[in-house]
Amino acid sequence: MSTITTFSDALRLFVEDYMRGVYSILPAKVIAVDYSVPSVDVKPIVYNVNAAGDSIPIADVLDVPLFVFSADSGNLQISMPVKVGDRVALLCSDSDTTSVMTTAKEQEEKAVRFIETNKLYPLCALPSFFTPAQPHTIDSENIVINNHDIKITVKSDKVVVDGDMEINGNVKLNGSQATTGSSTTQGKITGQAGLAVSGGSGVECSGDMNITGGNVVADGIGLKTHRHNETNTITSTPIA
Repeated sequence: MSTITTFSDALRLFVEDYMRGVYSILPAKVIAVDYSVPSVDVKPIVYNVNAAGDSIPIADVLDVPLFVFSADSGNLQISMPVKVGDRVALLCSDSDTTSVMTTAKEQEEKAVRFIETNKLYPLCALPSFFTPAQPHTIDSENIVINNHDIKITVKSDKVVVDGDMEINGNVKLNGSQATTGSSTTQGKITGQAGLAVSGGSGVECSGDMNITGGNVVADGIGLKTHRHNETNTITSTPIA
């Protein structure tokens, strides 16, 4: 321990000892998750050091609100399912946050500024961060959303989706659609601009085909308008 010879030394040591219990932000690891709030229990992954040089563990911090990128009271949000073992940045307040954490929104202004020595006032946990020792490469040019093997990449000229997509709702396309592969539709297909098929195996239809107010034409010969040479029997090739 340093020898105290002046008042300034004593004051410096007092301030250092006091500030050991005041936190602004701490690296921590998630030890439990409650998705209904959402909140997490975290274990700080750094230690305090007292004036004697002893390492003092920082206690686990429970029920810390998980940061959610959100607006409009939660109606607009992007959420991520944080898992046990993830590293987060524990953001702390310099004031007592008990009132904010335990009262309704209209009463949250009543939080008071009161700092107690060695008291930690958690505000939220920010997921996630990486280090040179545990890196995670990110795209240097594009916005990427991924969940394991499913990835959405927002580029400057288009959006690329890698993986299966399921849409529960209506889809409106203002432009052309290009499909490579087969398409399966369980509902009715309604078109207003006609249907053109070129190449491949042509058009196959299993089931009834109902044509109202139109005709089926093959190589210039209409199903409804063609004629045959015979008068009473139809044995020859139809003619237009």
